[in-house]
Amino acid sequence: RALGELEKSLRNVELARSAFGRAVACSPGDLRVWLSWGILEKDLSNYEHAKELLSRAAAVKLHQSEEGVSRVAGDASNQLSSLYAFRAPRNVLRTRAHALQELAMICEREGKYYESEEFLRLGLKIDPGYGVLYRMLGETVAILHRKDPRKVRQEYYSMLRTAPNRVRCKIWHWFGLFERRKRNYRRALTCFRVATKLQPKYLAAWMSYAFLQNEMNHSESALALFDSAAKIAEVNKINAHYLFQAWSSLYLRVRPLEPDVARDILRRGMRLYSLGSVSNSASHASNSEDYEQRLNAASMLEGGITDWMFESQENNTKLDEDDDNFDMSSPSSFRSATARSSRAVYLAQLQLALGQLEERQARIDAARELYQAACSSVPSYAPAFQRLGLLEQKRRNFKAAKQAFSDGAEADAKSGIALSLWAMMEARDLNNINAARELFERATAVEPRNAAIWHSWGQVEAKYNNVKQARELLLKAAQNDPEDTISWVSLARLESLQGDADRARSYFENALSADPSSAILWQSLALMEERIGKGLVKARETFEKGSKFIDANADIATLYYPWAKFECRYSNFDHAADILNQGLALDPSSGRLYLGYAELSRDLRKMDKARSYFEMGVRVDPGGCAPIYCAWAKMESAENNVDRARRLYQNAIRVDPSHEPSWRGYAKLEESEGNGLLAEELRMAAAGVIRQADVTNEQDKDEDEDW
Repeated sequence: RALGELEKSLRNVELARSAFGRAVACSPGDLRVWLSWGILEKDLSNYEHAKELLSRAAAVKLHQSEEGVSRVAGDASNQLSSLYAFRAPRNVLRTRAHALQELAMICEREGKYYESEEFLRLGLKIDPGYGVLYRMLGETVAILHRKDPRKVRQEYYSMLRTAPNRVRCKIWHWFGLFERRKRNYRRALTCFRVATKLQPKYLAAWMSYAFLQNEMNHSESALALFDSAAKIAEVNKINAHYLFQAWSSLYLRVRPLEPDVARDILRRGMRLYSLGSVSNSASHASNSEDYEQRLNAASMLEGGITDWMFESQENNTKLDEDDDNFDMSSPSSFRSATARSSRAVYLAQLQLALGQLEERQARIDAARELYQAACSSVPSYAPAFQRLGLLEQKRRNFKAAKQAFSDGAEADAKSGIALSLWAMMEARDLNNINAARELFERATAVEPRNAAIWHSWGQVEAKYNNVKQARELLLKAAQNDPEDTISWVSLARLESLQGDADRARSYFENALSADPSSAILWQSLALMEERIGKGLVKARETFEKGSKFIDANADIATLYYPWAKFECRYSNFDHAADILNQGLALDPSSGRLYLGYAELSRDLRKMDKARSYFEMGVRVDPGGCAPIYCAWAKMESAENNVDRARRLYQNAIRVDPSHEPSWRGYAKLEESEGNGLLAEELRMAAAGVIRQADVTNEQDKDEDEDW
């Protein structure tokens, strides 16, 4: 079995299968072997074989119903006894519950949620202390009863009544996420408070509590909660990289002119790593990210919370922090090695977060060094290679970007994300659609049920006006993940561009059903109503309705900037200013909203005021300010301030060499000044025919302090 785990980690599939087969021959009653083998087949998308193996690990029999759905035929635990089961019965129970969890995940991927629910309930019956099953059950019930939230609430109440004390704090946390999702903030706050009271070291609940406070416009309270959680992590030596990443990100959002403090927060997390602690609570790092990523499995709760739910249970609660991560599929030596590997991944993730912060501050060399350090720390950590590839792509270093994406694909052979990013670069930047399609085919072969990859492919085909193929790919993305809002929105946009408002509206309704808090959803729907729908009044109503639904922790500018531009198109300048004010109150770090203010002032011929807003936009978002510099340069060019416009275009290109409007504007400016040769070189540099540095380095790089 240990040899099989080793070969599986080295991606030697046939050798791993052979080892597991020999282990089964030696001890057919050892459920852990069946579990390890079943997980291997599941990861390879051999679902039917995986179901057979996992059912042996779960010690249950399956039969096919008339509808072709696998059902649990009965408990066969008495038929699979062994000396190991006699010595460690808890291990057997956890192995069986884990196998049922894997079976439920396969059913979810196949869209068989009722079958998944049955497996989860059986897993909880076998091992009531396996917390992750409660989370999955709550999310599955939320999907099955999306239009009847009362049943979902009843399920959470039932879980709280029957769950062991050690997992109740987690259920309270998931319950709070459920409430937050439906904007029942008072109940969500109560749930998060109870979760943090029951188990102060449960940092995921502190994070959700802080994000909710920020969503309620209590940003100082949110930062204070993060500080409290960080002190708990430091006192207990918990390697909680996700906590410091989220805290740094929120701090930079609330106080965008204080990037040094955000850096110090991440370095504080790195110092905690350097203490060399391996706390049990560190194992929650991987799970807590999953909690936040799966917020969409939620509805709402009504009614009072009874007294029994508030009892502290401080005397009889002994939370085993590592209970959900009691992995019986791997030998103890591999679990120890995994713990060491996880600590290395924590450091790599903090390096990655610090690199993203430096990239946002336009410190490209520092960001590149941090990404490379993360790649070196954990060569199997694919996100580091992906971020490095995206950085090189943005800098138009396409050879380096290809190498990074290729390394990312090799680092995690189970993920198609790196291949998908590589394909998008081939299509959008290099106009090589054939190479892009080959890469997308490889990515979908690796992850056939990853909606994001199908969606990206559909977007590329739409860009090349292959409407029929784009529609098929986007539909496949939506079918693979009906809860993925962006797939439905992209379908609706595609249909609206074809002039089919009714079909587009039906796709928007699907998106609303999946996640009404999506800013891109409301923005796209409002613009469709303006263009081909029910006119200006309906579009304005849609913008206003969207502002009440969107998540305050999301990208506010996605909705508020187009809304302000919409009002400006119809000369409602005062209303546009009010909209931008509202947006900046929610997200002071948004350069796009300052850009909107600057454009509004420009349209009103208030040039000095426009310049001050342009400058503020550059200060709050130094790494993403190329569009701001470009718009500013156009204004100065229109005012015949040619030297200033030229310098602003140069700044835009240095910040983001891939920003084509800056290249085109710069070329047009030089052409109007009679510098035809330089204008042609700028166009060639934008197309990648000659090196961009050869053009930009000829210009004067000295900048006034004002810029």
